[in-house]
Amino acid sequence: MSSFLDDIYEILFKPSRGMEKISREKNIWHGFLVYMVVSVIVTLSNTANQAGQIFEEFRDFPVPLELIEGMSRFMPFINLPLIPLYFFLSVAVLHLAVELLGGEGRISRLGAVLGYGQIPYIFMLPVGLMGRYLPFDPTGFATLVFFIWSLVLKVNGIREAYGISSGRALVSYFLPFVVLFALLVMFLLFLGIFLAPFLGELL
Repeated sequence: MSSFLDDIYEILFKPSRGMEKISREKNIWHGFLVYMVVSVIVTLSNTANQAGQIFEEFRDFPVPLELIEGMSRFMPFINLPLIPLYFFLSVAVLHLAVELLGGEGRISRLGAVLGYGQIPYIFMLPVGLMGRYLPFDPTGFATLVFFIWSLVLKVNGIREAYGISSGRALVSYFLPFVVLFALLVMFLLFLGIFLAPFLGELL
């Protein structure tokens, strides 16, 4: 337990050293375990933020209030079964992206750094609880801060795991999203070209 707490301390406050240690000593299953724990914490945070909103939106429906209350607490957990699929798919796609850019390393080390790179999001739970008592909602700003913090950790981890520069690690991380966005734009363009004659007749 003390070793795990030492890892957390180094990751949060000495990111370069901490992620280098994780890339050497941990594997994908360690990363997956951390990723799942953090995901559950984030889900609890979402529950704290969304339960009241869902309850207010559905309270006028002709259903028992107990059912609405139970549904408001259960809905944020619906995505939990998809978390393992998302994690392993992300690791595989990112590993391919790094190799395409010339990096060489083991996918197990990548899984470790990606999982541990999610650790800043554990602070979403106290932020979510604070948001219930503050006159403003800090969730949006906090999410941005934790995203940047997590990104720094992951870029450091990818750099150490594959022996590449920070710039190349950053490009590797965003490359799958850029490719996916480009494919989506191309699909929408082809769809628009295909549907244009039909829309012209309707108008």
